[in-house]
Amino acid sequence: MVLKLNRSNSKLEFLYENLNANSNVIISGGNTLKKLFNKSNKFKKQIKIKNLLLADERLVNLKSRYRNDLYFKTFLKKRIIICKNFYYYKKENYNEKYLKSFSNKISKIHFDTCLLSLGSNCHVASIFDYNISTNLNYFFVDNSPKKPKKRVSISPKLLIDSNKIIIVAQRTKRRKEINDIFKINFFKKLRKKIILIIL
Repeated sequence: MVLKLNRSNSKLEFLYENLNANSNVIISGGNTLKKLFNKSNKFKKQIKIKNLLLADERLVNLKSRYRNDLYFKTFLKKRIIICKNFYYYKKENYNEKYLKSFSNKISKIHFDTCLLSLGSNCHVASIFDYNISTNLNYFFVDNSPKKPKKRVSISPKLLIDSNKIIIVAQRTKRRKEINDIFKINFFKKLRKKIILIIL
């Protein structure tokens, strides 16, 4: 499904309808979603969900403004997003033991909805290679085409296992990606569960 929503409140109302208090949601970083949630604050709307998993994190200093978790903690503090549990990678470096433990922890939860922004070259979260082979639900990336090179991200498996994938794309910045996304075999196979929102 492809939705073209021109008004901010229309985009937000759609999200409120698709996210509820019993939802287990995976959410990615990126400016597109951050801007959308900032508008949620303006409209004094709240998104209430059960469990929230941050899809990707840049491996930088824990206090760096480039950390995604800090941004979403702000939304939680302002009660723009209300959730029972917020899961995110709590290290600034790659730690194999911690990554496996974290991956096992989130494997106990079925995440029914993914809310992701569409990035350059059709990447979502920090998944730049959809053919990556891993048994983990969360994996290490050390060759990101975008800086910083080192990141952690959900594996494609979590997208496959989810019930619904909402991908938000900015028309002005991602025109090529919007045209190309369903040419990629990974997304082509998941087309029935994908809702593409074009801003």
